[in-house]
Amino acid sequence: MSDLDKRVRDVERAEELVRCLAAALSARRIYSHEHPRVKKAVRTFVSAIRAPAVGQPQICVTVTGHTLEYEGMPITDNTATLRLAMCLEEIRCSGVEFGTGLTPESAADFLEVLLRGEPIPAEGMRLPGVQLFPWTKEEEEEEGEFPPLPEFDVPLLVYRAALDVLDQTMEQAGAKNDIAMDDIEEVALWTAEESFSRGAQMVAPTQVVRQDKHTWQHSVNVFLISTAVLQPFAKDPRELARFGQAAFLHDIGKSRIPREILQKLMQRHTEFGVEILASCPDVDPLALEVAYCHHMRDGGHGYPKPFEGIRPGPVSDVVQVVDMFEALTAPRPYKGGLDVAEALKTILKTPGMQTKRGAMGLLVRRLTLAPPGSEVVLETGEHAIVLHTHDDEPLRPLVRFITDVKGVPIDKPFDADLRQYGVQGSRSPIRKVLLKPAYKAL
Repeated sequence: MSDLDKRVRDVERAEELVRCLAAALSARRIYSHEHPRVKKAVRTFVSAIRAPAVGQPQICVTVTGHTLEYEGMPITDNTATLRLAMCLEEIRCSGVEFGTGLTPESAADFLEVLLRGEPIPAEGMRLPGVQLFPWTKEEEEEEGEFPPLPEFDVPLLVYRAALDVLDQTMEQAGAKNDIAMDDIEEVALWTAEESFSRGAQMVAPTQVVRQDKHTWQHSVNVFLISTAVLQPFAKDPRELARFGQAAFLHDIGKSRIPREILQKLMQRHTEFGVEILASCPDVDPLALEVAYCHHMRDGGHGYPKPFEGIRPGPVSDVVQVVDMFEALTAPRPYKGGLDVAEALKTILKTPGMQTKRGAMGLLVRRLTLAPPGSEVVLETGEHAIVLHTHDDEPLRPLVRFITDVKGVPIDKPFDADLRQYGVQGSRSPIRKVLLKPAYKAL
């Protein structure tokens, strides 16, 4: 075997090893270390490194900017491996060397190190068959380089991962292939965990990412916003991930309708959605309810008609309201999006939606009238981007100023907490909220 062939085999071995490790980490996030699914994933990971080595006996994987690399070649190719890279960054690990001395016990211990999220010692860490290398000073200095809105860095990564997974899911469903529920569980759990720690900031990508650039962008927006709205009602990230999965799959029936005739057969997508999900052995029943009921309204309005007593529950109501709200506020080539007040009035005027006031109240209370990522115009005329909202003063968020009083972009944007503007409890200094602005910094 030539040296080139050996190198190709090593690259393939590294890719397989990373995929197996990412799958084991994903399973461990959801289940206990004693769960059969976790034990099976750990055994598969150990087998991947113990496979006969054609080239190097050890495999060293490095971490570079949310990406895993082997000899300079990126091998982060899905949501699970992206999260693995971010876990290694969180514990300040610049790379990992795996050897054939890896055991199921040391592999399980390695997963626990990743899940704890505590920085490894300055000298690194060694487990049987695993060597973790610490960051160098140079790498720590480079850490300070952020995109224009670093607060939205992780939400954007989650958002893009969700787009990739939904693309894959729709393609699988449209071709009548098995749906990769593991990938859906992974992105839903990641979104849920970040929602618990970051709150409404997770909806920022629904505001700052340009619209109509992606086939399923609206569906992912609904998924992120619904997860954020439902977060206070979940006892933990796993329960919220269950709600999120249902929102993620709410429009899966559209995969069975050719895009050119989608509008003509729109009402059939709820029935198709149930057919698709009913064929998935591991799907949560809540996902079937939401897929079938998220356009069902009271008084016989909406679609489909109630079937054998099936009625939309609280999660279906939230997804329906968010679905309408997101569509009404999104700009289109032929029209601008509505503001919050106009959108809510339109929803309330829709026949059969009057009983959804509770879900609308949740939406407003959770996101406020100026969600993170939206652009606001202050009474002074200055423009700013909302970075974070406060529970005690929802109409006085933390913002980043981007223009002067005349609306002219400023060279050095600066942050300010609007709670310091005016007297607490007085009316908000925000004059206007621009949802989904064409913000060019991202």
